[in-house]
Amino acid sequence: MVSILVGCTKNVSTQNTDQTNQKDTWPVVCNDDSNCLLTNFKKCSVASFKTPFPGGANYEISILWLTGWKCNYKAMVVDWSWNNLRGSDCNVELQYLDEDLLGHLFGQDKSAWKEAILERNNKIEQENCI
Repeated sequence: MVSILVGCTKNVSTQNTDQTNQKDTWPVVCNDDSNCLLTNFKKCSVASFKTPFPGGANYEISILWLTGWKCNYKAMVVDWSWNNLRGSDCNVELQYLDEDLLGHLFGQDKSAWKEAILERNNKIEQENCI
């Protein structure tokens, strides 16, 4: 987890090889802005999101890089001394990065009428996250 972040995107250089399709950028700091997070999540742009979590911890989502057609992101609960209390590290195909999958990270697909969405998101998580 990167703890020093700036609040803008700055293109430094462009890499485009068989192994990576990610621009070197400064991360966008979304703080607790869910619209900022969704915009960057859907296109796998380097960004961070942080919101308070019970017990003095924070829930953080970091969108790290795009390799091939897979996006690496981490979702974790971090305590005040930056200890990772729990979380996941995911490499998910771009085609699955949508509002439903992001909502899954916040438990928004637990309603009875969202069973199919929950099933899809659990499958993506089981196959692509550690």
